[in-house]
Amino acid sequence: MKKIVGIISALLCLNTLYSQTELTFCTAVDPNGGYCVLNNTKFISSPDSTTQMIYMKVKNPKGIPSSKIIYKIFNVDKKGAETYFGSFEQNIQNGWDSSWQPDHFPSPGIYHVKVYNDLSQEICNNTFELRTTW
Repeated sequence: MKKIVGIISALLCLNTLYSQTELTFCTAVDPNGGYCVLNNTKFISSPDSTTQMIYMKVKNPKGIPSSKIIYKIFNVDKKGAETYFGSFEQNIQNGWDSSWQPDHFPSPGIYHVKVYNDLSQEICNNTFELRTTW
């Protein structure tokens, strides 16, 4: 019984750490303070471009408990079905409270980004949309 209580307590602690982690999308991130410029989930692409650079910012005020972040990106169609688009890893120092990574996304489109830690556990996710007009 003590083992079960210990395991449940450990899982609750891990859930508390990871539940604080959030993913936001920005047009730029200030490298000095980490300010997320135009933090939003809907963006208008430049009319003369087929892609748009979007920054994906992962933040946890208690520190990101991982040595790397794995971003997995999916296209979302009009029916809500997801298709794998790509992924990449970013090395970080365990305990950093935020980290960000830019990438170019085809426009228009809806993208669902899932973020994993170094143990392949999902720590957060979010969706954003690129539009050519408002």
